[in-house]
Amino acid sequence: DEISAPSTVDENGRLVWALRHPDPDVAIMAARRLATISDESSIEALRETIREPPDPYVAAEALQSLLTISSVTREKQLLENLAESGPIMLRNIASKALGVWTLQRSECP
Repeated sequence: DEISAPSTVDENGRLVWALRHPDPDVAIMAARRLATISDESSIEALRETIREPPDPYVAAEALQSLLTISSVTREKQLLENLAESGPIMLRNIASKALGVWTLQRSECP
């Protein structure tokens, strides 16, 4: 049996649905596509995928996509939490994002 999103939802809705697909490769591709579309309506679904990941690689891709769609400033609290106590892959992404953000802020006059 094929697993697919309801046919009544738009592309963004299908991609958000696919973040929870049982095949991690499908979920990773969905997260990447969401970053390309850059629709802010997917932000909460990406956050949820990061908070309760079906797979660590899916969570890492969701975090990258979230940072593409949103911003370090908007996601600062989530990033700080992940940098402090998240899974190692997420900790690395969050720390790097926060480091770049801190450096950019310190360079502003």
